[in-house]
Amino acid sequence: MGSSGSEKGSANKRPPALASAVSGALSGAVISACVQPLDVLRTRMQADVAMGVNRNVAQTLEVLLQEGGVRGMWRGTGPTVVRLAIGAGINFVALENLKHFMLDVLPHASGQLGYFQAAAVGGRLALKMICSTWDLGLTQQVACNYAHAAS
Repeated sequence: MGSSGSEKGSANKRPPALASAVSGALSGAVISACVQPLDVLRTRMQADVAMGVNRNVAQTLEVLLQEGGVRGMWRGTGPTVVRLAIGAGINFVALENLKHFMLDVLPHASGQLGYFQAAAVGGRLALKMICSTWDLGLTQQVACNYAHAAS
């Protein structure tokens, strides 16, 4: 009922950091491009509130479509893809390193619980280091751009 040494060895085999980083970067880039319209909508609603304009989701979507059409919903995709590719790449590397640290050093952190703990810590690390700061700066920049365009 215990696991054999060969199973434990294969479960603890660490992929190269570059492979983890590339895997994370590709997944971050693809998903960010897919959900970019939601990011544009969210950012515009935040910018509108900063300028004292209150619109619901449907109203904001209508304004966005009038201003830029469907293509406008992917405005800013390049910087968003870069941000999420970097963040996801760091997250995957941190996740792999933390997972193996927890599985090697902490005897109680094995199996799915160890993976979950490592994912939670690794994800939080990447969010704090890259994504949160970038999002704040992006939202402030968009709000300034809309304020200048409105005046």
